[in-house]
Amino acid sequence: MPDGTTRVLDIPGGQSLGIAPASYGEARIKLRPGTILALYTDGLVETRSRPYDRGILALRSALARPRRDLDAACEELAASVGENREDDTTIVLARIPSPPAG
Repeated sequence: MPDGTTRVLDIPGGQSLGIAPASYGEARIKLRPGTILALYTDGLVETRSRPYDRGILALRSALARPRRDLDAACEELAASVGENREDDTTIVLARIPSPPAG
């Protein structure tokens, strides 16, 4: 969030895109302008030596820092896994824009 707080949205996970035909649910979530929405695969947060919940805490900590450049943030997050990646990693960050004036 713009104030540096983070939260994990309670929405169901699904099959990875492009693996096989699948259907996905919908969710409507109100996000304030300036909020960064992070979409990622489990390879970013889970490894053999780091459980999922610890990876989520590390991701939330990294995303709580003030950010201007989302490309640099993606690079930093990808590097946080280390060079010996055990799984594919995909990260998509999107900042919610302010509504147009007027």
